[in-house]
Amino acid sequence: MDATVEARLVAQLLMLQGSPTTVNGSAIGNGLWTRAEPNRIQMLMGDLVAQQAVYEVKLAGSLWGQVHVGDEVTNVATGLHLVVRWVDVSDVGGVPVVVTLLGIALSE
Repeated sequence: MDATVEARLVAQLLMLQGSPTTVNGSAIGNGLWTRAEPNRIQMLMGDLVAQQAVYEVKLAGSLWGQVHVGDEVTNVATGLHLVVRWVDVSDVGGVPVVVTLLGIALSE
């Protein structure tokens, strides 16, 4: 899938289906929360982490640089708390569009 198309789809999903999200207790907008795929976890974070409850959260690209490894991220709607272990950004022409993070659940 083309990065521009993916970015547009994620932006629409964030508005329509995203859950209110906080970072270290501060509201940052909506995030798309999903259980991370075991193969993705293993590839990015190693075997030991692959056995833990890991979630993937997609955020608006404007939040690039505001979420860091070690931060606590919370899904306000479900109460799920994560500690961020991996952060990346998808960009279009150098403009951050989607921030993706993987975090280990502190509570489920």
